[in-house]
Amino acid sequence: MLAAADAALITLGMSIPGAVPSKIYEAMATSCRSCWWRRRTARRVQEAGCGLTVAPGCAADLRAAYMQLALDGARRGQLGAAGRIAAETIYNRDRIAERLDHFLTQLLPK
Repeated sequence: MLAAADAALITLGMSIPGAVPSKIYEAMATSCRSCWWRRRTARRVQEAGCGLTVAPGCAADLRAAYMQLALDGARRGQLGAAGRIAAETIYNRDRIAERLDHFLTQLLPK
């Protein structure tokens, strides 16, 4: 369903330090553009260049961001492609698992 959507509105209703809704990675993997509702936790979207972010509680900014995505097909394509690249490289589970394994292995006594 995400792959068929023009954009996904990804929200985080409460502030949990370090929390990122997992649906962000699903949107990236399907090349779905995202419109991120909570600026403080939107770093991943901004770094990957795969969506727009708006301040929490600002309905006018949210509407403007969503309208920008709705009206600009080329921009949606760019954001979607960037999300897919991020999913395949930065947020690839196999690579993350390998880095974690390497880190934990280094902590073991030799």
